[in-house]
Amino acid sequence: MKYFITLVFTTLFVCAFSPVLRAQAENEVIFTFRYNAGVQPLELNQTVFPVWDGTKVTLKRAAFYLSEIELIRSDSTTLPLEDLYLLVNAGEADPNYPAGAWPVEQIIGVVLHIGVDSAHNHLDPSGYPAGHPLGHQKDPMHWGWVAGYRFLSIDGKVDQDNDGVPEEPLEYHNIGDKLYKSVILDGRAKAENGILRINIDLDFARLFQGIDLSGLLIYHGDKPANMQMMDNAANAGFIKMAATSATPAIDAWSQFVQIAPNPAFEGTRLLTQLPTGETPRVVVSNLYGQTMLETDQAPANGAVFLDTSQWPAGIYQCAVYNNKRLIASQVFVVQKR
Repeated sequence: MKYFITLVFTTLFVCAFSPVLRAQAENEVIFTFRYNAGVQPLELNQTVFPVWDGTKVTLKRAAFYLSEIELIRSDSTTLPLEDLYLLVNAGEADPNYPAGAWPVEQIIGVVLHIGVDSAHNHLDPSGYPAGHPLGHQKDPMHWGWVAGYRFLSIDGKVDQDNDGVPEEPLEYHNIGDKLYKSVILDGRAKAENGILRINIDLDFARLFQGIDLSGLLIYHGDKPANMQMMDNAANAGFIKMAATSATPAIDAWSQFVQIAPNPAFEGTRLLTQLPTGETPRVVVSNLYGQTMLETDQAPANGAVFLDTSQWPAGIYQCAVYNNKRLIASQVFVVQKR
């Protein structure tokens, strides 16, 4: 089974005795994944797709873990989905991954981590019941107690003789605590009929961005090649939240605004390519609605540096206005080394 939620006594205790939680309506949260390879749907053992340099690739296995998932509510507060692990597998016929019932109505983003957190990465998979993502799998994801789990497992073939038919094997089994990656997804979703569905698009071609696919391509562990693929998984557009907003105009404009890197450490850049060509007003606020930065000097097409070195670690929202009207919004995270 690809998902598992642990219910503990403390959860029942809080729900029973907290009037605040009882007053909040719960909705069933479901993650729905769409598997793509560039502009085409990904079908394992069938789809042949080009990567960044035109090299053709086909995949026979594509699976990865997601853990420490948090939903960013519409008021910018976060809701940790505690004890939730997803083993996302492109070989599964069902793209839906139920996450249980949670007190949330609407979200503006998702915080997630690719891999397994260090507190659980080195435990014995035999200690989990059958069907748990961290338990034993038909296609093994566990590499041993010392190394831990395969955070991202990619197997397939690559066309190295340029005849259009992939023939040489490739294996990227990305393993090790230092490969654990944090990702912030921007997007909106609202519950309907008791279900909050979060649509996520995956582009497996993006995993190979900048990677040289010549020579022997068997990489198990945390070698530089594994690190590059995991960096791509977090930063190269591999995983995105699909637009499912009640405010489609804002979603449409938000594609012209990016924040990179995200998460930010000492600083990040706001990248804008606004079709209007007019200088926007930018307001960055924290979870409490306090303004951290406000400027009308951001270019319509260009970049502006956001110095976050003195900001507390946390989640921030960047709002972009044109003629006093909100036209775009992005969420990003500030972390401290």
